[in-house]
Amino acid sequence: MSKHKFDDINLNLCNFCGNCIAVCPTKAIEIGDEKPVLTGNCISCGLCYDNCPGIEVPFRKLENNIFGKNSTSDIGVYKNIFISHSTDLNIRKNAASGGVVTSLLTYLFEEKNIDRAVVVGMNKNSPSEPEIKIVKSLSELSSTSQSKYTMIPLNSILDKVKDAKGKTAIVGLPCHIHGIRKLQDSGWLRNDIITIGLFCGFNVSHKATEYLVKKLGFAKEDIKKIEYRAGKWPGGFRIESKNGKKRYLPKEIYNFLMPMFVPKRCTVCPDLTGELADISVGDAWIEGYKGWSSVITRTEMGDKIFKSAVKNGYLKAEKISKEIILNTHSHLLRYKKRGIIIRMGNMKPLFDITFKSMSRSEWLKEVLLFLVIKISRSHLFRKIILSLPIVFIIKMSTWSKRFLKKGV
Repeated sequence: MSKHKFDDINLNLCNFCGNCIAVCPTKAIEIGDEKPVLTGNCISCGLCYDNCPGIEVPFRKLENNIFGKNSTSDIGVYKNIFISHSTDLNIRKNAASGGVVTSLLTYLFEEKNIDRAVVVGMNKNSPSEPEIKIVKSLSELSSTSQSKYTMIPLNSILDKVKDAKGKTAIVGLPCHIHGIRKLQDSGWLRNDIITIGLFCGFNVSHKATEYLVKKLGFAKEDIKKIEYRAGKWPGGFRIESKNGKKRYLPKEIYNFLMPMFVPKRCTVCPDLTGELADISVGDAWIEGYKGWSSVITRTEMGDKIFKSAVKNGYLKAEKISKEIILNTHSHLLRYKKRGIIIRMGNMKPLFDITFKSMSRSEWLKEVLLFLVIKISRSHLFRKIILSLPIVFIIKMSTWSKRFLKKGV
């Protein structure tokens, strides 16, 4: 173990996973403004540094730990690939896409395979803010469905479950799963946790939510409810005030805001599909299967859990080929697995991955995307764009969606 201290961590590499907050033995690290902050005495134990996935994610080592082999595919090691959705109409209606995660957790609770689940919901007292929750019953689970497009230090709560009796399931983004696997590799966290990874192109700062709230004319204290994937698939951003005022924006508004609010660390993450999880889940985007989820089972435990949930009627599923996933997510896989080389520059977390080469046309597309992100993240660009009326920004988001669909 190293003798690094918290100040040795370059916070430009931070993905706000929360690992450092959980492992600090003196509880000297706390949640700051989308960054961990040192508020107490650092004893230079090295735990925060050694377990930081912003410093290093040794994929080959972790894959061997988990799967007994290394990946040869852009979607990681896997057992089976499915498209699936919940058989419960209420769950499916309130889900972002298919309700697979909620139904999996429902199955695990009802079959007494887990005693708790670590998930993300919205704060009851401050409905515009996400909240990490340890749920222990189905009644608590119902309030945590749908995606939350915002940074959240999920792993910061792991010190509250690491020594708890019984089984735990954790639902997180690829960066959260990276952190969990590092904690398990170091021996700090037990190995019997069930991990469900969510597909993630990149996340956004909570400032994107704050911008929309303000732009739509809502005061933070008047908000009753915020949903990021409300309505029919693929859903959109919906906000409701305590006096009944409602506004809805299509999902592409967030796609438009993402380049402006994407954290720098997210631009150099090579993992789209949650490659180190037991089960990975994301939107299917397959013609004829609107509102279904893609599901990748990776470990024996994950495969058994998913198949049992299907067999017991919690989920409907159809097996699909790897090629379908590769084709339907080709632009994001290129962005994650090839274009990352262009975006990394001098910021190089150690991933222990061999990045694949690109064709000339792919290279040009990724250079263009890199420039778009770089310009979009600049203070001047954001100031100009975000000062425009919301109607104009909605039109811009619609245009950008059409532009991307053409593959330009």
